[in-house]
Amino acid sequence: MEITWTARYRTSAPFRHGMRVVTAAWGVALILDAVVRTVMAYTRQGLIGTRDQAIDAPASANKTG
Repeated sequence: MEITWTARYRTSAPFRHGMRVVTAAWGVALILDAVVRTVMAYTRQGLIGTRDQAIDAPASANKTG
């Protein structure tokens, strides 16, 4: 006989504990991901220069003499 997810959750303390740990780990990982992506989004411009510099760079590289 197969034990359902709900039955295991209701009757097994180790199962509930494991689910809480996995849920917390995913929550922390997703929050860290959001923080890292936000920092990257705000610092990206600083890493590649200003928008004008990025647009002017190819044009100035092609100018001759």
